[in-house]
Formats: sequence, structure tokens, C-alpha cells
Amino acid sequence: MLAAGWTTTSCGIHLAEAPPAVPTPDAAEIARSGAVEAAERIGAVARAASSSVTDPGLSSVLDQIAAGSATQAETLGGTWTPPPRPTPSSTDPSDPASSSSAPTAATLEDVLVALSEGATTARDGSTTSDPTLGRLLLSVALWRDLAAFELTRAADAAGEGEAVQAVTLSRGGIDDAALQVSTLGSSPELVRGLDGTAFTYEALAARTSDETSRATWVARAAALRRAGDTVAVASGVAGTSNDPRQGFYDVASVLALDETAAVATLEASLAELWVNADAPGALRPTVADAALESYLLALQTGATLAPLDSSAVVLPGLVTPS
Repeated sequence: MLAAGWTTTSCGIHLAEAPPAVPTPDAAEIARSGAVEAAERIGAVARAASSSVTDPGLSSVLDQIAAGSATQAETLGGTWTPPPRPTPSSTDPSDPASSSSAPTAATLEDVLVALSEGATTARDGSTTSDPTLGRLLLSVALWRDLAAFELTRAADAAGEGEAVQAVTLSRGGIDDAALQVSTLGSSPELVRGLDGTAFTYEALAARTSDETSRATWVARAAALRRAGDTVAVASGVAGTSNDPRQGFYDVASVLALDETAAVATLEASLAELWVNADAPGALRPTVADAALESYLLALQTGATLAPLDSSAVVLPGLVTPS
């Protein structure tokens, strides 16, 4: 047997070794890679649509969407491909030759659908147990919804509103029921922000002579008061010495603005607090919806975003720890 073994070796024949196993992605990697794939899809469709529109404003927004999606894909870590296999087949999804090519034509509706689907993907992925990745995906989801809103607004301005009417945009909202059954980490800034914003809306309502605005602001203040109460309970500060809410807030700087600017400032600040709240994974989609409502209320005043691919907007609300 020993002689036979030596003979086999000397003939250059070796026992075949199994190829190394391809790493299996965990839940966080699946969420991350799904968001990257969606970003690449959005970018490709936006570029294709931009090449077919003639309105410069609309083309600019589409180009911003493509560039912003590229930035997000890079921030998320880009596309991961498995190590090459010893005998790759032509149908191996990791084989570049088998990858689907970018679309050569796309409509505005195609872009909106890609943004909507991508926002859902990022929202779902934000429930990951990795808090840093979860908050990043929450912000990406918000950007995709905001990009859809801005694209619709640009289409209306270009006289192309009918081309996008079939797509329903997300409007967000505060889900009190979801907040009531959740446990939040320490979120004094959010508790104080909700209560202080409600107080400011009440002050605005008391000063305005417009009955429609007064009714809107009173209703918004009541909704934020309820949310503030719920978040205070969920984060364990209600009725304790750590409860950050006050009976009076200094809102002179906001009241000094015109009413439109005041609302835009209030809601944009509140959205940022929602994004950075210490929320568990399961609650992040709820937080995203609350932040989206605030951003859209700010935009509906007539306020404008910086370019969608700018550093100030491409990851809305996200504050990177120093």
C-alpha cells in the first residue's frame, strides 16, 4: 500500500480537494446588499429616463437621483460578489457576462416605481439588529421617498404630470399604536422635540388670522402632543425627574420667521430627531414614516430641498456620531 501510494504521487495524481465554501450572508448582509442592488437599479433607470426627456429641470432631477443613488451604494459598501469558483458556469450569477445590462430606455413612471420599491426594501432592511446599518437604511428609505416626491413635482412643473399619476407616493405618518407597544431607548431629544414643536404650533395658531392655518396647526399640535406622551412612556421618562418636557419653550426665533418658513423649520428639525432616535429594529419603519411625514409637510409649504445628490440631502436626517 505504501508503494502504491508513492507510485500514485510520483505520477502527479492528487486527490481532488473540495473548493472553499462560499460565505453565507447573514441578515444584516442581506439587508445591506438588497439596498445596494436597489440603488443600482434606481440609478440605471434614472439615467435611462434622463436621456429621453427634454425639459432641463426634469432632466436635472433625474440626474440627481442617479448620482445620489450611486453615492448611497458606495456608502453602503457597494456590491459584494462571491469568490470565483474553480469551474464557473455561464449561468453563475457572479459571472459578469451573465449580469443583466442596464436599461436603454425608461419612463418617469419606471423611475417612480423603482424608487417606491427601493424605499420598501430599505425600510424592511432597517429592522436589522445592527443599529448603525439600520439607521443608515432608514435614511436611505426616506431619501427614496423624497426623491419620488421631488420627481413628481418636477414632472408637474414640466407639464408631464399625467405621466406619473398612476404611481401612489408614500406619505408617512405617526403610528401611535405601534409606538404604544414599543420600548424605546433613551430619547430625551425626541420627547422634548415633539412637545416643543407642539407648543410652537399652538403659538403659531394663536397668532394667525387664517382660520384654515389655525385649524391645521391646532390639529398638528394635538397629534405631536400625543406622540410626545407615547414616546415619553416608551422611553421610560414619563413622570420621572428625567422627563425633558417643559411647560414653556422659548420659540421667539421661530415666531420671528414668516409662517411658511416657521413650519418648514419645525418639521425638518423634527424629522431629524425621528431619524436619530434610539429605536429598536422593529420600530425603525415606523420611525421612518413619522420622519417622512415631517419632511413632506416641510416641502408642501413650498420649501425646496438642496439637490438630491448633495451631501446635505443624500442621507436625510442622519447624524454621524463624532
